[in-house]
Amino acid sequence: MRHRLLPLLCLCLCPVLAQAAGPGKTISMFDGKTLAGWDGDPRFWSVKDGAITGATTVDNPTEHNTFLIWRAGTPSDFELEADFRLVAHNSGIQYRSREVAKWVMSGYQADFDATGKYTGILYEEKARGILALRGQKVVIDADGKRRVVGKTCDEKEVLASIKNGGWNHYRIVAKGNHLLHQVNGFTTVDVTDNQVEKRSMKGLIGFQVHQGKPMQVQFKNIVLKPLANATPESISLFNGKDLSGWTFQTDAKDVPMEDVWSVKDGILCCTGRPAGYLRTASDDYHDYMVHVEWRWPGKGGNNGVLVHASSPHALGVWPKSIEVQLESGNAGDFWVIGTELDVANETQRKKGRRHLNLTDDSEKPLGQWNVMEITCRGDEVTVTVNGDLVNHATHCNVTKGAICLQSEGTPIEFRKVELTPLK
Repeated sequence: MRHRLLPLLCLCLCPVLAQAAGPGKTISMFDGKTLAGWDGDPRFWSVKDGAITGATTVDNPTEHNTFLIWRAGTPSDFELEADFRLVAHNSGIQYRSREVAKWVMSGYQADFDATGKYTGILYEEKARGILALRGQKVVIDADGKRRVVGKTCDEKEVLASIKNGGWNHYRIVAKGNHLLHQVNGFTTVDVTDNQVEKRSMKGLIGFQVHQGKPMQVQFKNIVLKPLANATPESISLFNGKDLSGWTFQTDAKDVPMEDVWSVKDGILCCTGRPAGYLRTASDDYHDYMVHVEWRWPGKGGNNGVLVHASSPHALGVWPKSIEVQLESGNAGDFWVIGTELDVANETQRKKGRRHLNLTDDSEKPLGQWNVMEITCRGDEVTVTVNGDLVNHATHCNVTKGAICLQSEGTPIEFRKVELTPLK
């Protein structure tokens, strides 16, 4: 069926889209009259009585959950407030979400329903499902396990505050990996999401019309406030398409980059031979967190991420740098290449150039994707693997340089290499 787009929703004439609010400045997301700045199926979304309105009927049902999406940005850290009113069924406010099909969203949802059963919970649409029930303070571990570590509110008081069929108020706070929901002033969930592979740190905002029985939901007084300590924009060092932004270094003669490194289906593939490395074009990175996702497609082997890389051939083909080990079974070890650093319990953990990691059980089985985050701040380097702290160095004698990915004997694959500057 052909759908007509809502008129001029995403054009720059929209006052909402024209706003560029910095931290601490509020953005009015709804002008009270039109759907300017919003995009959704016009069969279900309109403005009535000064409120954004989503509705289905017996004669006009939706076959699946459908969403009205705010097109003016993908906020990271923010406070979002809105008044909502629901007549029958279920709805929710999507945030830090992505669009997986036209007007279909996946991601965090501040849920609410006509019975009050789900109002205030944290649900992840088309992903991990219910992450926290009302009244729960939850920590989601790196492996996805959810632990209830406290209580946020009295269930009876929250339910007593909810006006069935009347106007209620939602407040959502997203800061880093910490998420907070409040309904009518009561904190309903408090979640810390440490599952790096599944969590979202930025994304779209939207409202839901739920499939099923006829319903109507309305929203007004919708205000977004970016937070002062909002997460800095990340830089994708690997674009998922080609090797732009990288140079190839090897001592082997007449070996082109593409014989060792290639991109297939969005995956950065390395044959492992000959020995060498990809190096970022920039050699001045400092104070950052680099996020690397890797796996061994066959047998495990040796590899590493080099940070603060500078002079070439400090040790054979390798440049002066600090190597953060990816070797299977030893991910997170430090190897110094013409550099110096300190670790705790050095007499037990320092073995020549090698500084042993704190645990060898953080890696996933061969063939599965792992996540390493390397935080370089001043003269310190901190490493996590799949959410576990595995190493921490202090007094590093290098604090800036290029970032390199090694080719060191065994095929390895990368799907994400992303750098986030630190404030």
